[in-house]
Amino acid sequence: MKKNKVKKKPCVYVLCCVSAGLDLINLLKKDINIIGIIGLNIKNITKNKDKISGILDMKKESKKLGIKFIGINSYSLKDEKDKNIIAKLDMDIVIIAGWQRLLPNWFLSQVKNGVINIHGSMDGISLGKGRSPQNWALMMGAKKMFFSAYFVDENIDSGKIIESSYFTYQLTDDIETSYVKAVLTTSLIIKKVFSDIINNKIKLVKQPVRSKYLPKRNPNDGYIDWNTSAKQIYDFVRSLTKPYPGARTILNGEIVKIWKIRILDLGAKHNKSYINYKPGTLIFKTFENKIIVKSKNKLMIIDDHNLNLKKYSEGSIFDSVSFKNQIKNIIKRHKNTFPDLSLNNRIIKLGRN
Repeated sequence: MKKNKVKKKPCVYVLCCVSAGLDLINLLKKDINIIGIIGLNIKNITKNKDKISGILDMKKESKKLGIKFIGINSYSLKDEKDKNIIAKLDMDIVIIAGWQRLLPNWFLSQVKNGVINIHGSMDGISLGKGRSPQNWALMMGAKKMFFSAYFVDENIDSGKIIESSYFTYQLTDDIETSYVKAVLTTSLIIKKVFSDIINNKIKLVKQPVRSKYLPKRNPNDGYIDWNTSAKQIYDFVRSLTKPYPGARTILNGEIVKIWKIRILDLGAKHNKSYINYKPGTLIFKTFENKIIVKSKNKLMIIDDHNLNLKKYSEGSIFDSVSFKNQIKNIIKRHKNTFPDLSLNNRIIKLGRN
C-alpha cells in the first residue's frame, strides 16, 4: 500500500467490463464512494465479445447506476489515448472487478493509495494464481473456494494480502452460482478492507516467494470425453455452462453445445442393462427433447443443448475427445507461453492420469 494518507471518503474507481463485476459494484456502491467505472468502449466490446465471457456495455450500465463512465480503447491499457484519459482522473483507490489483464506500471502509478484486486482458487492465492480458477475448481469437484484481497503490483496476483475468506461448493453449484457466491463473498471482503484501511487497522501479509499457477482455458478446451465417469462429465459441464460458451461434443461432424446435464443412476441392477452400450450413445430422446446418453458408467440426461434432434435417431453416438489429451495440450500451451510459471500440482496430476 502506498504511504499517502487515506481520506475518510476516498475517491474510488472500478475497472470493469463483465457482468460479475457489475454485480459487485451494485453490492459496494452504498458503502463505498465509487466515482467512476473504467470500461471498454463499445467498439472494443464487439471486438472482444468471443474472448471475454460475460462482457457488457459498461457505458450503458454505468448510466443505469448513475455512476460516471470512463471509456478506454485497449483491454491491455497500452493505448496512448488511454494514458491521457486515465491521467486526468483523481484516483485514491481502484478496485478491479472483472479485468483479466495485468495492469501496466504507468496505470498503477496514477493511483494514490493502491489498486485492490481479489483472486480466488481452490488452493488459495499462492497455489492457484492465474486463469479460470472457478472453472478449474468445479471441474475438479472442489469443496471450497478461497479468496484473498491484495494490493496489485506489476506481477501476476503477487501483491501483499490484505484480507482472506472462502465459500463452500455444493454438488448443485455451477459456474453461474459460483460467480454469484464469489461476488457476495468478495463484496464482504472489500467492505472489511475499506473499513480497515480508513481506520488504520490494515495488516499486510507478504505472499510466499514460490507460487503455483492455473492455466488459461479456451473454448476449444471444452470437449466432452464420454469415456470418463458420469460424475466427471457432470463436473465438466457445470464448470463451462452460461455465461461461458458451454461444454462441447460432436455428432456426425456437427459441434453440439451442452449447458446442463444430470446423472441418471438407475441403481446397480438396471445400470448393468446399459453396460454394453458404447459411451456417448444416444439411448433415446424424450418428448421434451431431452437426450439420454451413456457415459462410461451410467446414463445421463442432457437438459439444455442446441442439437436438432430431428436429424438424429436413437443409437447415434457422440464422439469423445480425450480429456487427458486436452489437459496435456493446455499444459503444453501454458509452458510455451509462461515457461517460468510453475503449474498447480492438481493440473499436472490431471495430465498424468
